[in-house]
Amino acid sequence: MARCVALLVDVETTGLAASDEIIELCAMSVEFDRSNGFGMRAVEQYIGRREPSCPIHPEAEKVHRIARSSLAGQRLDDARVNSMIAGADLLIAYNAPFDQSFVGALYPAAAAKPWHCAMRGVPWKRFGVTSLKLGAVLDRTPNRGSRTSCMSRARSPCPYDHVTPRPRLGRGVLPWSVRSPSIPARAPIGQNMRMASQPRNRPAASWGRSCVSSSC
Repeated sequence: MARCVALLVDVETTGLAASDEIIELCAMSVEFDRSNGFGMRAVEQYIGRREPSCPIHPEAEKVHRIARSSLAGQRLDDARVNSMIAGADLLIAYNAPFDQSFVGALYPAAAAKPWHCAMRGVPWKRFGVTSLKLGAVLDRTPNRGSRTSCMSRARSPCPYDHVTPRPRLGRGVLPWSVRSPSIPARAPIGQNMRMASQPRNRPAASWGRSCVSSSC
């Protein structure tokens, strides 16, 4: 049995522009059987928030409901996140290009790993899911989390519900995700990220439609 580790990732951000930043990160390491993709056990889970150096776009806040005031003084545990990335053979996210770009900006080691997309790699329509919006997928998932922040979804969210196959989702999401082709590497969206210790003021970024229609 070939045992591998997948790192399941979910982020919330201040917006969709190149100057936007991660404000919340969820990561779960899952050990799985490489021969069939079935999850065997959850190894480690981390949930953290960080204070951004830019405003949160109002439309982004409507989605994740995280107020900037609630993030004061918060930082991600970079050492722990980097350790989880180093221990992973591949990374999986629901809308992987979005998460890949932002996570790769903060943690370059993640950009060098293969990424797989649970949104595009799973035949959701076969399981009765007619829309790829995350809220629609969560509505069809037993013991689902809510479509607000990563923290609420991590209680039992679809993107993290890979370890035990659920009857309504066939043989589980993880096998489909790890067998799907990895997505192409891309330049990080948040290349201009600054640490929260370096505050700056700027107008809120325009709320594009490139990611929001598929990720929420």
